[in-house]
Amino acid sequence: MVALSSPHKDPRTGVYYIRRGVPAELKEQLGREHKRSLRTKDISEAKSRFAIALVECDQLFAEARLRLQSPDITQFDSIPSKIDIRSFSSSIKPQYEKVVDEPAVLVTRNSDITAPNDIDMFSIVYEGYKREIKPSVKLASEMDKAIRRFTQFHGEVAITAITRRQVSAFKDALFKLPSRPKQFIRDMPVLDVIRLMEGDTTTARLKPASVKKDLSVIHAALEWAVDNGYRDDNPAARIRVRADRSAVEQRLPYSSDDLRIIFSSPVFTEGYRPIAGAGEAAYWLPLLSLYTGARLDELGQLRVKDVRNENGIWYIDINTDDKNKKLKTVSSKRKVPLHEGVLDKGFVGYVSTLKQNGMLFPALKADTRGKLTGNWSKWWGRYARQINVHDERKVFHSFRHTFKDGCREAGIAEEVHDALTGHSSGGTSRSYGSGILSLEVCYQAIKKLIFKLV
Repeated sequence: MVALSSPHKDPRTGVYYIRRGVPAELKEQLGREHKRSLRTKDISEAKSRFAIALVECDQLFAEARLRLQSPDITQFDSIPSKIDIRSFSSSIKPQYEKVVDEPAVLVTRNSDITAPNDIDMFSIVYEGYKREIKPSVKLASEMDKAIRRFTQFHGEVAITAITRRQVSAFKDALFKLPSRPKQFIRDMPVLDVIRLMEGDTTTARLKPASVKKDLSVIHAALEWAVDNGYRDDNPAARIRVRADRSAVEQRLPYSSDDLRIIFSSPVFTEGYRPIAGAGEAAYWLPLLSLYTGARLDELGQLRVKDVRNENGIWYIDINTDDKNKKLKTVSSKRKVPLHEGVLDKGFVGYVSTLKQNGMLFPALKADTRGKLTGNWSKWWGRYARQINVHDERKVFHSFRHTFKDGCREAGIAEEVHDALTGHSSGGTSRSYGSGILSLEVCYQAIKKLIFKLV
């Protein structure tokens, strides 16, 4: 029987099914046809469940092939043959209990199958790839997450068994995951999360950029497998993620009204210093970003000695003088003069209270991925919503966008505000000379900025 590429509707009951013909070599084990109810009469819901059921069917066939290739492997002791995918973690919140009240769906999984040659399993090959490239703590965490999602979705699979359709199905699955899951959802297997999200039309899903990031990890690991003789081709090659047409709208600058709300809030008017705001970082990081256009990571890693004075001009020196500092690009190294909007609020006085060889914001604590401003960034998002700046397209990076808009409105030349923000300027003529603007030129430009904070 030919595999059906869409849900099959039972003419008597109206319930949709998945029906697939079993490959000839597996019929002795599995019979002539794989058929399973999708447990819905709604075609839209059926199509959503069909995509997952198709992947689970592939898992069933893959397990059967492993048994076929290794007759002496008679059982897979590490897993039961069937599990109830509706049996979620005991930590699931009451608002999701309606999901587990539905009839259980039994599926076959092979997530812990012990293959004849463990060294050739995808997760093992990936570890070899990771050892070779030696990623940073942050990057390794992101890579591990992508591989973990893939193996949870497809099961532990041999590197040679991964198909183009599996990679494509994984891409489709990623688009169904929530973009900002609660912790108990993060701890759930991918297939469970997808089912939890069925029918939820309000929770935001992963954006194309996030899906592309996970797929790039799969692609890179498979490419390394090809280069090192584990397989002959890369099934992830040429699988594209369409760009989000609204990408240009994903981050917006803070408006004048937003700035008034932010800088009249308790942190700036009442001395409010929440623990998650890392003390004085809650006050100074927004001001510095607004008046310098610097990235959050650049400001968070500043040391006290990076605040300097040259010929009467106070500035911050954004550099990589410390081994723990990292910048986005070569052009990110720069000196940015401080605006009177920062100086008049006592910034130099604050700096004078700190140890000369210490951090400018010593209360900042790195997150689990080693990112110094990771936790602080999450706090800022929460705080902004608390004070009624709700647009999700407006994040801390919006200060940088506001700075750029302010430069344009003040008539500052593009070459100058590119230098201030660490953007590399285009154009052949700009490649001549040192390409470094003097501190005085940058200072005169900064003085032109006007932001109404009250």
